Amino acid sequence: MLPTIVVTPIVVKGLGNESYGLYVVIVGFVSYFFTFGIGKAAAKYVAEYRSTGESDKIPDIISSTILVSFLLGFAGTALVAIFARIIVTNVLLVAPTLQDIAVIALYLACLNILISMVGSIFQFVLQGIQRFDRFLLLTNLTSLLLSVGSVVLILSGYGVISLMVLTVAVAAAMGFLSYGMAKILLPKIKLKLRVNREALGAVWRYAASIMAHQIFGNLLLLFERGWIVRKFGTGALTFYAVPMMLGMYIHLFTSSLVLALFPTINELLTQKDKLVKLYQTATKLILSLVVFAALSAVVCGRLFFELWLNDEFARLSYWLLVIHVFTFAVVSMNTIVWQIADSYRKAWINTLATFFWMLIAIPLMIILSNQWLSEGVAFARLIGVFVFVPLILYVEKNFLGGILWKFWITSSTKIAFSGLLAFLAEGMIISQFRASWSTFLIAIPAGFVVYCGTLFISGFMEPDEERFIKNTVRSIAANV
Repeated sequence: MLPTIVVTPIVVKGLGNESYGLYVVIVGFVSYFFTFGIGKAAAKYVAEYRSTGESDKIPDIISSTILVSFLLGFAGTALVAIFARIIVTNVLLVAPTLQDIAVIALYLACLNILISMVGSIFQFVLQGIQRFDRFLLLTNLTSLLLSVGSVVLILSGYGVISLMVLTVAVAAAMGFLSYGMAKILLPKIKLKLRVNREALGAVWRYAASIMAHQIFGNLLLLFERGWIVRKFGTGALTFYAVPMMLGMYIHLFTSSLVLALFPTINELLTQKDKLVKLYQTATKLILSLVVFAALSAVVCGRLFFELWLNDEFARLSYWLLVIHVFTFAVVSMNTIVWQIADSYRKAWINTLATFFWMLIAIPLMIILSNQWLSEGVAFARLIGVFVFVPLILYVEKNFLGGILWKFWITSSTKIAFSGLLAFLAEGMIISQFRASWSTFLIAIPAGFVVYCGTLFISGFMEPDEERFIKNTVRSIAANV
C-alpha cells in the first residue's frame, strides 16, 4: 500500500488526468475481467491434501490448475486482443487522439494477464503450505518493482505503453521467482503434461463457481468504468478511480488477513467448535479495522486529498472516497464468509450474491448518474453491496450451527461506542489545527489510540482471542 500512496501522485501528474484515466480503464478492463483466480484451487487442495495425508495428489492438482488457468486465460485474452480496436472505439469510446495508444495497451494488458494467471498459481501454493513469509516477500517485491519502475518511467518522459510493458516484465519475473520458491519448499511439485482426470475435474468444479463469482463482479466493474468514460470522459474516471483504489485497499488489507486463515479453515472443516471460534475472532478483527477506516475517511478524507494531490481532487473525490470506503467495508465483512463457503465447496453461494449485486447496481448506476454524476454511480455500487448481508446469516446458519445474534449485537455495540469516541477525537484535532501533514498524522493515530483503548476497556476481545492474535503475529514474525 505504501509505495502506491507515494507513487500515485507522481503518475497522475506525469500522465495527466486523461492519460491516467485511460491507463486505469485499460488495466481495469482486462485485469479485473479476466483474472479468474483459478489458482486459488491450488491453495485449497494443497492445504487439504497435506492435512489428510494425501500429498501424492498434489502434483496432479497443481498441473491441473496450471492447465485450466492457461486455457481459460488464453481464450479470454485472445478474444479481447482480436476485438481490441472495437472495444476501444465502440465500447469504451476512447477519444480519437488516444485510441492507438489504447489498442497497444490492451494487447500488453492481455499478455500480462495470461502470464499472471499462470505465475500466481505458485503463490497460491505458498499460501497452501502456509509460507506467508515467502508470499509476503513476493507481494511486496512486486509492489516495489512496479512503483519504482513507474516513477523512473514517468520522470523519464514515458507514458501508458511503457507502464504496461513494465507490468508484463514484472509479472514474468515474479512468476519464475514464485515457482522457484514453491519448488524449494514443496519438492513434490512436478509439472505434468498429462494430468489425472480426477484432479482435473476437482479443479474445474472448484474453479467454475469462483470464476462465475468473479465474472459477475468484474462485469459490474467493467460496466461501471465504461459507463463513466462514455458519459463523463476518461478524465472523470481519474477522479473516480483514485478514491476507489483507496477503498479497495481496505478490502485487500482485510483479505490478506483472511488469506492466512484459508488453509486453517480447510483443516477445521470437521471441527465446528474451533471453526466458529476462528470465525468470531477473525470477524471481530475485520469489523474493528473497517469501522475505523470508514470513520477516518469521513473525518480526514478531504484533508488527505488536499495534502496528497490537490484541492481539485479534494473537491471532486472526497465524497467518492467516503462512498467507496463504506462499500468496500461491507465487502470486507464478507471476506471470511466467502472463504468458509469456498472451503465447504459451496462457492455458488458467493456467485449468486455477486450476481444480485450486479443486477441491482447496474440499473441504479444508469439512473442515479443522471442526477448525481459519478457520485451516483458510486452510490449505486454501495446500495447493491448490501445483498451480501443475508449471505453472512446464511453461512452462519448452514455451516456454523446457527446465526450468531448475540455475537453481532455485543460486538456491534462496543464497536459503535468506540468508533464514536474516535470520530470525535479526530474531528476535534482536524478542526482545531491548520491543514497540514502534521495535523493529519496526529489526528489518525490519536483516533486510533482512543478507538483501541475503548475497545480494550470494553473487553471487545476475549483473552483467548487476544492470545490467538498474539500467537499468529509471533508465528508470522518468526517466519519472516
